[in-house]
Amino acid sequence: MSWVVRTSRRNELNCLGRMRPGSVQLYICLLLGGLIVGSSDLASQNSPGKTQCDLLRRHIKLFNVLQTTRIDALMKLGQENRLSLGIEYANPDHLRAPITVRLEDGDIEEALAAILGPLGGYSWRCENGVINIRHKGSPTARNNILDRLLTEFSIPESTQPVTIILASAYLRIGLQRHLYPTDPCRGARPCGTVGSLPVGRLDNRVRPFTSRRVTVRQVLNRLVSEHNNAAWIVLVPPRELARKPPETLSLNVNDLWQIYEYDLAATRWSDIILLSLRPNWPSP
Repeated sequence: MSWVVRTSRRNELNCLGRMRPGSVQLYICLLLGGLIVGSSDLASQNSPGKTQCDLLRRHIKLFNVLQTTRIDALMKLGQENRLSLGIEYANPDHLRAPITVRLEDGDIEEALAAILGPLGGYSWRCENGVINIRHKGSPTARNNILDRLLTEFSIPESTQPVTIILASAYLRIGLQRHLYPTDPCRGARPCGTVGSLPVGRLDNRVRPFTSRRVTVRQVLNRLVSEHNNAAWIVLVPPRELARKPPETLSLNVNDLWQIYEYDLAATRWSDIILLSLRPNWPSP
């Protein structure tokens, strides 16, 4: 069984016209039109484990971090090598631990092994031009919301820029509509649920595209690989990916994952990322 959400071009422009500088108002019944077509199927083509690919064999002349948190080391690896990452398992106790790595004339595979290998349980593989990092504690495909199969996801032509951060919000709200397909613009449901979020850097805009029969993970990979200067990170423990989120979506649509752009001015991504992770993970 599938469902379709459509809207008119006029509604799309009306909604985009309400943008404020630095943020965007999300009007669900208008903004999602034409973006998501959902299906109740789950994808099973992504098997766990680690596979070789050209990205993993990419040569690194020098990678050097000194007493740096693991998450900062991963983000630095991605930034320096224009490598998009998808981090599905982000245990803050693992990622905040300081490490020292010096790798000369190696490759991406060796760098990941140096950063994550000592922890045990982590694996990585190439998917859609992105290195996806997982853990043995991650839910299987049938139970993982990232493997939810969407019949279609598209970013339509628009006079306003759609950044990768904004497109990620489209995806999250669209997933909610997929999981709870009752039309919020009909019946007793309130219409026009509103949230606010930064739109991200305007140079990280997404070109219009349409993808059919794609998983949530594949869409996230498509977004961060647009310019190869961002990583998506799951913010919740594995058990949260294995169950349906609440019917009421938080005004903060970054409740399951968030895209973090590589910024030359950012030397400690951990200050931002760990702040988002900690409320969702149990205290040690």
